[in-house]
Amino acid sequence: MTSTIIDKLQSREWNWLAENTFHGTARFLNETRFLDDVSLEGTIPTTVQAQKDGGTIQGPRNLVNFITGANVTLTVADNSSNERIDVTIAAAGSTFPTQTESSGVITVQTDTTQSSKGSYVEAFSSTSFALIGIALFISSADQNETYFFDIATGGSGSETVKIADFAVFDSQMDYGYPRGTHIYLPFSIASASRIAVRASNESSASQRTFSVALTIFG
Repeated sequence: MTSTIIDKLQSREWNWLAENTFHGTARFLNETRFLDDVSLEGTIPTTVQAQKDGGTIQGPRNLVNFITGANVTLTVADNSSNERIDVTIAAAGSTFPTQTESSGVITVQTDTTQSSKGSYVEAFSSTSFALIGIALFISSADQNETYFFDIATGGSGSETVKIADFAVFDSQMDYGYPRGTHIYLPFSIASASRIAVRASNESSASQRTFSVALTIFG
């Protein structure tokens, strides 16, 4: 009876080994089962999973791949002495302007058709650095009207609008300081870009003339 029970246990052990992709030899000492000289065959199974903000669980997989994003630097190093892998994530902060350039004053006119943009007027023929922002000054036209301004890049006749329909309302109110609109627009434009401006009168078909000045920051 004892021998039969031992045989059954031995058979179950070998079946378990076969099902779990082990191979090698097993030695049985004093009727008590001990495994010796057992090796793994193939890759050790892992259960690495990932989740973002409590969302869908990704995986399991054998490896997690860290991908560098914008303004992010990754360092991945094997720390064998501590049995771990160290991942360092360094994120760059906001960029502050370190250089500026002014367009000087340019004259921009609206079209004679209501809500139709007038011709582009060049503000910069080629920027000397990459932009992170634009300061815009637009003079008053002394009318209770609304105007839309476009800021574009590209060659003459093939401009691409980058800031579209920037709205300006001229209220005809004078408080004792230079009348007009001053605003800073955080915006990215590549170095060596031509920048031009155009405008439309959204309130009437009357053509209006503005003095416009741009200061670019990089």
